[in-house]
Amino acid sequence: MTEPFDAEHFRSIVVLQLTLLELYESLLEMCAWDEAKVNTTLKTFMSSVLALMRVQQSLGTQVVSVQKELIRKHRARLEQWLQEHEEPPGDGAGHDGVPGARPEDDVVRGREG
Repeated sequence: MTEPFDAEHFRSIVVLQLTLLELYESLLEMCAWDEAKVNTTLKTFMSSVLALMRVQQSLGTQVVSVQKELIRKHRARLEQWLQEHEEPPGDGAGHDGVPGARPEDDVVRGREG
């Protein structure tokens, strides 16, 4: 499902984040505390995380779209099957609210309806 471009894009994001983590770690080990540099590093790191979150959200949207399409196709197949077997599609439930049940099934259960 992932195209080569997408995989390379993700790889670049991961490499960037690892580089930023190494840079941040080296800043923490230094004795001199330069708040401006630390702030810049943190801002850069947070912007890369934001980009990653946007990619994840986009992929999540694509997954939902694909699943909805699969549901639509499966529903169409089920409705087609019902039409081929002369069952009214209705609300998806058969007689008495039981999927696939027919009125004659009530007689078997001791009820007439």
